[in-house]
Amino acid sequence: MAELSAKARQVLSTLYKQMQHAQAVKKKRTRYINEILDWCYQADLIRSGELQGQYFYFDKTLLERIDALLRLSQAGSITHGIHGDRLQQALVTNAEHKGVGNKPRENRVLIAVSQQEVSLPVGINLPAAEHGWVYLDVHFEQLDLQVFTELVVVENLDCFYQLSRFQLPWNDKSLLLYRGDSEFGGGRAQLCKRWLATGKALKFFADLDLKSMHEALYSGYTHLAVPQLQDFTARASGAHWRSEQHAFMNAETTGLLAPYLEYAKDNQRALLQQWLQGLQLHWLDIKAH
Repeated sequence: MAELSAKARQVLSTLYKQMQHAQAVKKKRTRYINEILDWCYQADLIRSGELQGQYFYFDKTLLERIDALLRLSQAGSITHGIHGDRLQQALVTNAEHKGVGNKPRENRVLIAVSQQEVSLPVGINLPAAEHGWVYLDVHFEQLDLQVFTELVVVENLDCFYQLSRFQLPWNDKSLLLYRGDSEFGGGRAQLCKRWLATGKALKFFADLDLKSMHEALYSGYTHLAVPQLQDFTARASGAHWRSEQHAFMNAETTGLLAPYLEYAKDNQRALLQQWLQGLQLHWLDIKAH
């Protein structure tokens, strides 16, 4: 008998939850419903005559029999679904379900803190500092946000690991955070949400293109790292302008960031973060008018 796919098991877990408030649940014969019904037929849980029509009624008795058979075959249980990471899944089922459950980096963040102001959770050893910064990979909930006065999100990983190359004002109580991508971004979003609740400054050190400036304006940031306007216009390049920038041509142009946005739009130029080396940078208050 074929093993149920992870998606089919998720459908069964959803059905189990719905069944807490109903005697039966009517489901249309979709791909995964058909997979479940074929599996049930092979396991002699239903008869061939029940497989007619576009809909099928699942009742508690059938779900209990499905769950019992899954448990018997050490394939887990539909009563709790497929949760946790793959190590946790291995404790309850012999089946491997890649891409299902918690991702290893879902709640983790890459941070940098000043070696002068390091407040580490219990059990985390202090690594060697690099140019005054200590780099850590931690669960976002382990951080005591009261210790820090500002959260600085850094867009690009190479710049994050080479902070000393940039002329930006930091302080000993700055908490620096790698923005992340599909792999690292989940924990960052959760940490930023917690940080916004503190009311303290949320700063963005990023590419100076329309996309990043738009993100700065609409994602709760209070400040953006920029050079003086004349330095920006002198250094900005058409070679740094990517096709994806066209989607942000209607970005808001009010406030102190307006001159940078307008120049970038009118000239279709940008200045990527790596090319901010050697420029005197400051924190522009993008909420001020």
